[in-house]
Amino acid sequence: PASAPTPGTGAWVIATGNEDRPGGTLARFDLATGTVERAIDLPFDSPNDHQPLEVVLLPDGQSALVARLVNVSPNRQVTLVQTVSLADGKETSSTRFPGWLDSLEFHPKTGELWATQTEVSGLRKLVRVKLKRGELDLVGELPGDLAPRSLAFTRDGKQLWCLSATNEAKKDELVELDPSNAKVLRRIPWGIEHPAHALDIDASGRLVALAWGGTLHEFDASSGRSRPLFTFTDHRLGVPVGLDLERPAAAKR
Repeated sequence: PASAPTPGTGAWVIATGNEDRPGGTLARFDLATGTVERAIDLPFDSPNDHQPLEVVLLPDGQSALVARLVNVSPNRQVTLVQTVSLADGKETSSTRFPGWLDSLEFHPKTGELWATQTEVSGLRKLVRVKLKRGELDLVGELPGDLAPRSLAFTRDGKQLWCLSATNEAKKDELVELDPSNAKVLRRIPWGIEHPAHALDIDASGRLVALAWGGTLHEFDASSGRSRPLFTFTDHRLGVPVGLDLERPAAAKR
């Protein structure tokens, strides 16, 4: 069995907006207890801005990347990747990419930003993101039956997990991908009552999964079993949809 979380370990969740916070909320919480320690309102500047999809902490520990889907027209969406301050949620820069670009994850060894992209045609890809240039480098195409929603590297960067979230719990999966070409190495049924939302790996190597309804679970890939840790109850949060755990460098802020 996996070890219990270290008290005081920090993590961040991004939640959809509500009446009081239409732009969504970025919140830091204690991974051991689920207590929300700080909630930051995100800006909401345009009626075309979709709710936030994903969050990943930047290595400096002072900022984060937030991905939002923007409805440009009825049949065209782009993803806005914003750099926001963890102090006040203000945007410092942003870059647009075609289609759905979520599952943001930094490679633990190279520092490169990885993501999955779903084009309007339905083509799904694993990509490396050149954020400043607004460019994507193809790693490989993903199977058409995957609904990529979240990526998580092991600490050595050799294993890559992808959460396939279909909005139907019985169809959701954890999928191990080959980081060199995006080929599927194995599939593990989600096995949790509520649909999948997000996935990350903590400092001990434990898989931590976020399910619909704001429940955090510990997931054992070897057995395919999970156990609930806690459920978010903070009224400031809408629906928690994205998750990122602090790395040692980020936790020293």
